[in-house]
Amino acid sequence: MEKKIEKILSTCGTLIPDAVLWAAKKLRSQSFDVAIVGGCVRDMLLGTEPGDWDMTTSAKPEEMLEVFHGEKIIETGLKHGTVTVVKNHNHIEITTFRTDGTYSDCRHPDKVEYTTSLEKDLMRRDFTINAMAISIDFKDEIPVFAFVDPFHGAKDLQAGLIKCVGAPEARFSEDALRIMRALRFASRLAFRVDEDTKSAMRAKSSLLNFIAVERVKRELDYILMDCKNHELFMEFWDVLAVLIPEIKPMVGFKQYNPHHIYDVFEHTAVVICSAPRVLTVRWAALLHDVGKPSSFTLDDNGIGHFYGHAGKSVDIAEKIMNRLKFDTRSKREICKLIRYHDGVIDNNIKAVNRKLRQMDEATLKNLIALKRADNLGQNPEFFYRQQEYDALENLISQAKLENKLINMKNLSINGYDLMEMGLAGKELGVAKKLALEAVIEERVHNSRAAVMDYLRKEYMGKEEYIVVIGGLARDIEGRSFQGLVREDSNPGKVSWTLGGVGRNIAHNLSLLGVKVKLITAIGDDYFADIAIKTCEADGIDLSDSLKVKDGTTATYLYVSDPAGVMDIAVADMAVFDEISTDFIESKADVINGASAIVLDTNARRETIEYIRENFSQIPIFIDPVSTAKAEKLKGNLKGFYGIKPNKMEAELITGIGIYDESSMRRAADALLAEGVKNVYISLGSEGVYAADGKEAFLEPCLPVDLANVTGGGDAFMAAVVKAALDGRTLQEQVKFGLGASAMAVEDKATINKNITEEKVLLRANLK
Repeated sequence: MEKKIEKILSTCGTLIPDAVLWAAKKLRSQSFDVAIVGGCVRDMLLGTEPGDWDMTTSAKPEEMLEVFHGEKIIETGLKHGTVTVVKNHNHIEITTFRTDGTYSDCRHPDKVEYTTSLEKDLMRRDFTINAMAISIDFKDEIPVFAFVDPFHGAKDLQAGLIKCVGAPEARFSEDALRIMRALRFASRLAFRVDEDTKSAMRAKSSLLNFIAVERVKRELDYILMDCKNHELFMEFWDVLAVLIPEIKPMVGFKQYNPHHIYDVFEHTAVVICSAPRVLTVRWAALLHDVGKPSSFTLDDNGIGHFYGHAGKSVDIAEKIMNRLKFDTRSKREICKLIRYHDGVIDNNIKAVNRKLRQMDEATLKNLIALKRADNLGQNPEFFYRQQEYDALENLISQAKLENKLINMKNLSINGYDLMEMGLAGKELGVAKKLALEAVIEERVHNSRAAVMDYLRKEYMGKEEYIVVIGGLARDIEGRSFQGLVREDSNPGKVSWTLGGVGRNIAHNLSLLGVKVKLITAIGDDYFADIAIKTCEADGIDLSDSLKVKDGTTATYLYVSDPAGVMDIAVADMAVFDEISTDFIESKADVINGASAIVLDTNARRETIEYIRENFSQIPIFIDPVSTAKAEKLKGNLKGFYGIKPNKMEAELITGIGIYDESSMRRAADALLAEGVKNVYISLGSEGVYAADGKEAFLEPCLPVDLANVTGGGDAFMAAVVKAALDGRTLQEQVKFGLGASAMAVEDKATINKNITEEKVLLRANLK
């Protein structure tokens, strides 16, 4: 190291920029001491080109202003003793030698005191490798350089050691962000951390909670981007967990799967360091499996599975990124990378173009990079997949050269072509998506004439229908004849009905004269066959639903007292997890042809988000179903045409308590601010509070002869959708909905099969 220092000192005259030497000469001409300090000295010793040249001097700020009088000066750092001089477009930052007082906010000194001692100035710095300086003097106009290293930073640099200047706990108490900087330098330089420094980092890690999240996020960015060895994450996971506590369950969580040789967190650490140095990819690598511990199951053979973990990881990642104030664009891409990291992309153009419906080409490239890294964090027996990714990337490159990558931009028709066909408004977007789907699926050649002919046949003369995406279930009730006795057999009656929010809404739409397709997931059990036949008889088209092999059709089993009040229930709804984004994507043709989409929250959050993002040109109505499932809608509302929460669901989504008409208005306004166009808050017997940004009102319920308390909400939703598509005003929509709801609760069955459009109009006093 001594020889390296000598060599650097002998070449400083050529290494240091002319503007820095000019500033040093100006200061020395007035007998002020001057040096370059910190990172630039460290980088010179490491043999890398410094990014910044920080200077320090014995001149006080006001004295620097005199020395550089007549030059362009930036005074923004003056209160901390820093003056920036601009020379030939170079910004030269010069700071007075100083000592820092106490740090009551764990970030900034309460008071800065100036000193004439360079060594005292170096004493306040974070790590020994950053507390080195090269002083500059001039003899006969020739610069003379001397190495200043009172804390043996050069020795630590040679040893690859991150070590605090002085007492580590004092340094971290002064500025807790130094804890993250220690990890950043260990990450970038592949250095180890001194034992005393390491202990102090852990002891003072809670102080990181006092640091602005923007600063913390920036340091995390540096650590992720620079890390070359996954052992750093393994060693300091507990420090990182202060900022991202969601990683704690991953540490030591065994996967019990032949694809994996690491626990969840070590796998994650390997993936991070295997990923390309693209910030969104590295963040996706950190968070791609954060949902695994909460989705773990062990089969009868002792093999671990993580069904739905990508979706759960997205949910957790969103909360983390919101807390760390990520920008919207990065957050959206990271969520897409996480959501699709575990899916298969077949090695053919059709599969690639399907994926390009979900993301742009750059994001697809990053997704493949993440999948590569994910594979490198698995059992080496599966590394053959790297060749599959090579082939996929080659396919995409070749397809791009041959103009075979299909997206909206290179579709052979445009809006003017569609307007020539007589289409307008939202119809333009629907038709373009339908055309894109047909070209991707190779049902039509991507030529103007062929695509327009396809649309004339498949879109222009097509019968209108509504698509409902949601739940179908069998509701099994065991009603006791007398009061329930726990841990005993209770005489009673067992009955079942076909239910599910999505199915019930679809049935009501059918009764109102609307052609309806229900997209759901059912098992391959005996009950599924009954459900298909029953739905067909009720006018519900189930042909586009998913029949899950070895799956169980959703079942809601409950026990009630003689009055029908539920005492206990078990819900087996796992089959709905199969309503994935890939499945919905496979039904894009059907969905794009719909006049409206009605969605319930039985679908997974990522599926709801995918539908919202990819079919927003069609009016989408969302039913939150329950307070537990309404959680999926937090931050996931933009673009919905209508939402029908009850009071508790609206309170949960908005965080606003509803207790009078003023609070109703605030809750409705909050939902509208999230991007929903129409809000219908069900208030039970009080009626419905509706708003659309232009008007807001409380519409009371119609008087009813109550026969049951179920089914009213589903009938209301179906009727509102029907009325909205018919072009009725918001008030007419609500009245029509309340008319249907009133008829529903006056019938003993969940669905009142006497409902018709004509009868509801009469009941709602709209005719």
